[in-house]
Amino acid sequence: MKYALIACTSKKLSGGPHQAKELYWPSDLFRKAITYAEGRGMRILILSAKHGLLKPDDSVHSYDLALRDMPVAERRDWASEVSHRLLELVPKGSDIELHAGNLYIKFLNLDGYKVANPLEGLTIGKRLKWYGDQRVPRG
Repeated sequence: MKYALIACTSKKLSGGPHQAKELYWPSDLFRKAITYAEGRGMRILILSAKHGLLKPDDSVHSYDLALRDMPVAERRDWASEVSHRLLELVPKGSDIELHAGNLYIKFLNLDGYKVANPLEGLTIGKRLKWYGDQRVPRG
């Protein structure tokens, strides 16, 4: 089984609770990442600045927090918690595809996983174009 780690976005539904997948749905980038991963049969996990690692159906409230606003020490702590949760949800040796910016993945411990980062170094505009250029595999 292949997993997709998809970053949260600043554009969210207000209030809550919402399923995690729905909370970020107003973001075009998030929608395209989800559509891409689902079209390839990947299991989706969401990297949330506030809630850590979420499953798409986890119930959460809206929030206003971004990793870029956290000091480095807090980002390291966040990544440590996310890495621990990842071990609970994803068996070592699994394929993981990253759909998140450097702030979200820089301090994650991904040792023991087969990691791909197809969007590495791309700006948001180029990420949107990349998703638009992808075709759903057949068969």
